Amino acid sequence: MNILSLQNVHKAYGKFSQHKEVLKGVDLELKQGSVMGLIGANGSGKTTLLKTALGLLKADQGQAQVFSENSWNMSADCKQKLGYVAQKLDCFQWMTPKQLFDYTGAFYQNWDKNKVADLIKKMDVDLKQKISNMSEGQCQHVSIIQALGHSPELIVLDEPVASLDPAARRSFVKELIDMNLDNQTSILFSTHITSDLERVAAEVAFLKSGKICYQGNIDDLKENVVRLLIKSTQSLPEIATSLELTNSLALTDSLERTKNPEVIHHDFKGQHGRMTVKNFDAHQMVMWQKEFNAEITVEALSLEDIFLELNA
Repeated sequence: MNILSLQNVHKAYGKFSQHKEVLKGVDLELKQGSVMGLIGANGSGKTTLLKTALGLLKADQGQAQVFSENSWNMSADCKQKLGYVAQKLDCFQWMTPKQLFDYTGAFYQNWDKNKVADLIKKMDVDLKQKISNMSEGQCQHVSIIQALGHSPELIVLDEPVASLDPAARRSFVKELIDMNLDNQTSILFSTHITSDLERVAAEVAFLKSGKICYQGNIDDLKENVVRLLIKSTQSLPEIATSLELTNSLALTDSLERTKNPEVIHHDFKGQHGRMTVKNFDAHQMVMWQKEFNAEITVEALSLEDIFLELNA
């Protein structure tokens, strides 16, 4: 069952000469109990995607659904199941955290005061200080507690750890893992800190040029996309010509082992070089070694490496 679904979603801002299309036909699916990270360059539209998915923005075209309801017109019961952490806590700056939690709790049937108290203690939140006087990291803590206090079935997070120190990030990631394991909570979050994403998420979606260029299992992606370090007895530019290499600027939605290896990026200098390939095939590598009398070493890439290669 899909908890969240986007189908051919378009979203633009401005009119006439200022018109800018940010989402250009986004397709995305989050299954029940899944944890998915959303990665994209600054300005790629991650926040717009998340807000459109939750009905905070209306799609210009296409369909956005949460719990099988239209996001823009979702019912009160559907909203009870959601938790959302924005990049910044801009509202209710005049309140203290205690006032905000009491106010927020009045809207939720399942508001758990014991859970909130536990999170307050873990995150060391000063309940009496005005939110307007808090640091960005402290405000982030408040926003996280506000979103998790009713134990939502779906949590959507927009750069939730950007302002947290490493210890606080690790504690928050553990909290997400526990919620997913204990309650099968579905989680979708955007982040630039890929090490945190790899710690908690099983799936990843890449947003590039207004579309999702890859959605799938992180381990499968890392297995399929590798860097080859090449040392040859002949000029590598000649090898490039023989291979008829053409750079691929985006991954396909699925990584199929039956396809020939495709080069994402290559950098050759004389008899040494490296190239990043998708649809990696060890048998093909052996053939290249023999054909071009080259020594080829496979280098595993981190999720951050893959992201950087795709956006090079």
